[in-house]
Amino acid sequence: ADCAPRSTAARGGANASIPDDVADLFAPAITMTFVKAMDVPSAMMSRATTSVLLRACIFDHGKLVGNVACVPGRQTSDAQGVPTWKFGEMAGGKPITTDPYHLLVRSINKKAPAQRGGMMSDLQIHVELNVVPEANAEDEIAAASADPAARRRARQVDEVCVAWGRCPWPDEFSAGSSAIDIQLVGAGMEAPMALAPSQLASSRAASMWRRHTVKGKLLAKGPTLSVKIAMLTFRQSELVNKLPRQIVCPAVMVPVLTTYREVSAGAVGALGRELYSNVCNPTLRVLPSLLVRVTPRHDTEEEED
Repeated sequence: ADCAPRSTAARGGANASIPDDVADLFAPAITMTFVKAMDVPSAMMSRATTSVLLRACIFDHGKLVGNVACVPGRQTSDAQGVPTWKFGEMAGGKPITTDPYHLLVRSINKKAPAQRGGMMSDLQIHVELNVVPEANAEDEIAAASADPAARRRARQVDEVCVAWGRCPWPDEFSAGSSAIDIQLVGAGMEAPMALAPSQLASSRAASMWRRHTVKGKLLAKGPTLSVKIAMLTFRQSELVNKLPRQIVCPAVMVPVLTTYREVSAGAVGALGRELYSNVCNPTLRVLPSLLVRVTPRHDTEEEED
């Protein structure tokens, strides 16, 4: 992050007068890779589950701030049958391993310990493990309804949160990264409820050999989410400084958003700071439409295959 490039406004020319909200700006940022969640509780639903996912956003001194990002998950098992989730995009039924991380988190509110006025806590990342239930007959009837409001409600996919937790934003990193095991809880944020290990996880943790391993100790704690948090590389910093100063962004969307904001900065400078003037730049017209598609790059990869 110390190797951040010069801001767009500092490069001279027409871009020197662009507004602050589209200019390059340094802000603390980290990358997050979700390794796996172990001993994940059941949603206890009568419906089948169509998919699972992780949602994340910034938690700043008691408030959820900024946008919410999503990481697709898949259900599997570990330690001889303990329910486990793994994370990442899929293409052709196989996990994609080309992305160096899952989410990039950036916030201008992150402060160094010396700047926090004695406060011990700082920013956290709020994470939720959610399941998406299968549609029933009533949902399908509503989706085919002539009533636009009914169709709109039917398109809103319900999610059930099975567990959640808070991941601290480390002040220091060892060799550029930190591995954190988040203790997951249940119920609402106002009155969180501790989740005990399942009977199967307790049994596996008590194994004579496993009780002395890292995995065995995690199983004995109950539901946990293992996360790797890393500092940015120089190349990542060059892109990230073009993003909004408070954002949680999937890795696949970072190049798209940075390109859009870079082109926006040039257009705004050329228009004399009129941010919402009409622009005929084809890139600015096309890129927003890509945001509607969750995985545009992965769609292309599947077509090429």
